[in-house]
Order: sequence, then structure tokens, then C-alpha cells
Amino acid sequence: MLVIKLGGSLYHSNYLAAWMSNLAAVQLTKIVLVPGGGPFADQVRTAEHTYPLQDTHSHAMALMAMQQFAWLLASLSDIFQPVSAIDAIHNYQGRHIIWLPYDTIMQQCDYPQNWQTTSDSLACWLAQKLDAEKLVLIKSQAVQQHEFDLRQHSGLLDDYFPQASTNYRGQISLYHASQSELVCEQISDE
Repeated sequence: MLVIKLGGSLYHSNYLAAWMSNLAAVQLTKIVLVPGGGPFADQVRTAEHTYPLQDTHSHAMALMAMQQFAWLLASLSDIFQPVSAIDAIHNYQGRHIIWLPYDTIMQQCDYPQNWQTTSDSLACWLAQKLDAEKLVLIKSQAVQQHEFDLRQHSGLLDDYFPQASTNYRGQISLYHASQSELVCEQISDE
């Protein structure tokens, strides 16, 4: 099983459709997409400038933003099935899943409920819970190398990621948003 986090910043790029198309063509492994928050999370940040939101409320709203982005991804490819519960992901007979994180995170995750924890750390949490072999994080910012090295990529990931990744035993890789063909070729070759 492979967990791939598609950063919300891909919403504003020309790469998002290519990712959905290329990933839909992969047949050899179960793929679980974790959505970023994108412009939906930006609206939560905007609301924080206008209203005195509690961190836990902003966190819940940011999870809903991820959920909205998940539905947008589902509309780009009818190959991917939106699924929320971890058991349902394990039991799903198909190979292409988009995770709806809200209920599972609100009920089961004990990570800090503030902006230190974003979809990066939540993708790692899910990868650990699923015992996924790999976690792939797709970013719009420049990535120096594909293999994960926290010292080189700390500015690209949320503040909680170092702690979130300590118990994950799988491989972590980072790729730029433009590298969908490369990632999908590597997945297909394994």
C-alpha cells in the first residue's frame, strides 16, 4: 500500500489533472490519496484574521478543508473512491482511494490541533495506521532530493512532522508537483 499526499497548492497549478490521470493508470498497488487543504484551508486562515477562532475550531475547519479538496479530487477521476475509516480503506477491494480525513482524525488522532499539524503530518499518521510501505509527499515548492531527509526538507513540512514521522517505519519520499510521470513509473516498476 502506498500513501500519497497531494499538496493543496496543486489546486493553483497545471499539474493536478496530470497527477489524477497518471495515478489512475497505476494498477499494481493500492494507492491512498491524502488531500491537502488548498484554497479551502486558506479560507480558514482568512477567518482567523477576522474572528477569534480557537485552535481546535480552526483545526476542525482545516480538516473540513481537506475533505473539500478530497471531493474535488474525486470529481477529477471516477477511478478514485472517497473513503474515510481506516478499516474501510483496508477492506476496500479497489486500488484507488481518496481519504476523507475529518471523522477519523477527530475521533482517533492525538496530534496537536493547531497549524503545527497539517496534512503532511496527518498523511504520515495515516501511513503508520495503514502500515503502508511508502509515504510520498507531493509539493509545489522545490525539492532537493527524493529520499526523505528531515534536515534538508524541514522548511517544506509542517512543524509536527519530525515527531509524526518518528514511529513510521516505511519509506518517505518527497517529489515536486511536476514529477507525476516519474513517480507513477517508479510505482509501476515495483
